[in-house]
Amino acid sequence: MNMQYLEYQAKSGGVWHDSIPVINPPSGDFTLNWDNSGLGEFDAVRIKAIDMSGLEHYSNKVLVSPGFWVDTCTFTGRNSLYEDLTLLRLQVLSGQDSRYVEWTDYKVYDASKGNTIPVGDFSIAPPEGTIKPGMS
Repeated sequence: MNMQYLEYQAKSGGVWHDSIPVINPPSGDFTLNWDNSGLGEFDAVRIKAIDMSGLEHYSNKVLVSPGFWVDTCTFTGRNSLYEDLTLLRLQVLSGQDSRYVEWTDYKVYDASKGNTIPVGDFSIAPPEGTIKPGMS
């Protein structure tokens, strides 16, 4: 029996990797300890079991990748949460640009005002006028 983790790869969609196997696990309920501290980022886990006939069986996968993120370098994001958001504020802060010395809203999605909050992968327009060149 193995814990497996899914490493996402753009070309193949992902590769499942085996952890250290547990040989002859007990029948019934049991605990499967797994140390993932040295693995880095991965997207999902599942259990792979091999029966006495050599047939492989797999549990359902459990997603562990973030359900919500925003990438400020590519101005993209993902909203794959299990509950609907009612408010999403995109803000900017810069210690170098005097227009943004405090957190400043530049795009607000508010469901109570009829805005559609993006779901799934989405693009984000940068702030109006963007950050001045050479500033972060």
